[in-house]
Amino acid sequence: MPVLIAFALSTVLAIITPRDFPASAKVMPSSTNSSSGSLGALIPGAAMITQAAMQVNLYLELLKSTQVQDSVLAHYGVGLKGGAFLSSMLPSGYSASAICEAVTEAAFSSNMKSGVVTITVATTKPELSADLANTFTARLDERLQELDRTIAAKTSGYLAGQIVEQRSKLYEGETRKAEFLAKNRNYMISDDPDLRIELERLEMDVQFNRELLLTLLEVKAKNDLELEKNIPRLMVIEWATVPQPQFPLQRIKMVLLATFGAGVFAVGLVVLRAAYLWYIPPATRSELVQSCASVGVDARRVVNRIRRPLKAPERSGV
Repeated sequence: MPVLIAFALSTVLAIITPRDFPASAKVMPSSTNSSSGSLGALIPGAAMITQAAMQVNLYLELLKSTQVQDSVLAHYGVGLKGGAFLSSMLPSGYSASAICEAVTEAAFSSNMKSGVVTITVATTKPELSADLANTFTARLDERLQELDRTIAAKTSGYLAGQIVEQRSKLYEGETRKAEFLAKNRNYMISDDPDLRIELERLEMDVQFNRELLLTLLEVKAKNDLELEKNIPRLMVIEWATVPQPQFPLQRIKMVLLATFGAGVFAVGLVVLRAAYLWYIPPATRSELVQSCASVGVDARRVVNRIRRPLKAPERSGV
């Protein structure tokens, strides 16, 4: 009997339980150099920022951030609380609450060895699952471009200040060299070792400042190009496709597992009852029944004694 009941319940649950259709998109960092690459030419160790592991962790954090989730919801005209800003933006047959729930419950995973990030979204509609996963991919790339442009803008300001300072140093070095030559033009510098050494030091200082200034100008020019670029920061390995329904297999598996569990439970009950009847004699069983009955009577007495004082104030009108 328990097996039949479990079979019936599992069948009903299999029919009425909503079906989820997961869709996944796979991306990895693009080989395109970002603004951090130009900064690495000046700051030792800054190139470590562009390592695949660091980028993968960044992508996971961005996918979980409210900025990316907000942009995904805004693509459908949906707010974080499920309210539709503009109902005409919603795809046909989709509700704002369903999209909001799917976005907040999206799953993100990564393979640190290969650097692949997987974006998985599951909804009751296959088309919506695939569309949401692809929208996450597009919004992540837009967010990365925005961050790169922000870094490029800050770096440009920093480099502009360094260029002004370096031009000042170059001007001061050239001035010192010119003053030294003007001051010692009546002497044979080649015949005076000290004067020759001083002149070489001034020339080396001017040359160093000039080359550093040229390097800064070159780095700034490359960095400024990042502000104008609009290229993908992600390499999409696999776009999400509409998952195919697998209704019979999923439902049959649920029914079989529930029926098997119920069968094991029923067999356990039968074995437990047979062991009870075989190990415990009839006299002991009757004593146990009487003991349980007396415990029930004593429990009702205790409850009545507790409730009696509580009812007294109600009768007196207090």
